[in-house]
Amino acid sequence: MAGLASNRNACVSEYWSSQGWNINWRREIRGGAELSQHSQLMSCIENMCTNLDQDTWQWKFGDEESFTVRYVRYSLDVSRLPFASIATRWCKILPIKVNVFVWRAMLNRLPTRTSLDHRGIDMESLLCPCCNNNVEDSNHVFFTCNVALELWNRIEMWLDLHIPEFVNIADMFEWIDEHDGGSKQWRILNTTCVTVIWILWMYRNSVVFDGTTIKKHQLFDMVVLFSYNWFCNRNSKGRINWNAWMQNPRM
Repeated sequence: MAGLASNRNACVSEYWSSQGWNINWRREIRGGAELSQHSQLMSCIENMCTNLDQDTWQWKFGDEESFTVRYVRYSLDVSRLPFASIATRWCKILPIKVNVFVWRAMLNRLPTRTSLDHRGIDMESLLCPCCNNNVEDSNHVFFTCNVALELWNRIEMWLDLHIPEFVNIADMFEWIDEHDGGSKQWRILNTTCVTVIWILWMYRNSVVFDGTTIKKHQLFDMVVLFSYNWFCNRNSKGRINWNAWMQNPRM
């Protein structure tokens, strides 16, 4: 239809008046395909709103009409970032990488086999690489896998403390926060439990990527050593003798 316009270079305002569209054609619109195209054109533009103001870019993503980087970032955060119903935990006794690991675990963002499968990554098997008995998600790796159950039993004997069967990581932290004994006992228990899931994740990765460079019988000793180093070297509110820690840090 552009070829039939009397002025191909005309501005939109030249074809628009208060009464509506007034397009000047070089000749009468004929029937057939030409008439059909003309009808389609008028149908597309009849509901357009125009004015005599200078054209400007407008932002229609939300309530603000003007474009701002701040609102773009906010919109992306709302649509892309996961929502957590539980507060983020940050413990200064633990290394930054371990705190980040805990944060990802609480948001169910660890790359377990079921998590990767949900993201469309083709997996040869969804079974836990450590036990091959159940599908692998973070709750299984940390609490229901045979390797995890055996390690938690040894931690229970070491601390001389009944540790319930946790459903998930939020359940574990809820139990820690409700445990009596003061701030020092809380720091010891929190450090120890987080060390357990960190070591279990290290072991899982060693099975998947390194051909089990970490042996299962080493896990308990690694928990004792890692938790002691983190608690004593990063804790400004007191140290514990190594021999006492090996016996029972809660005593």
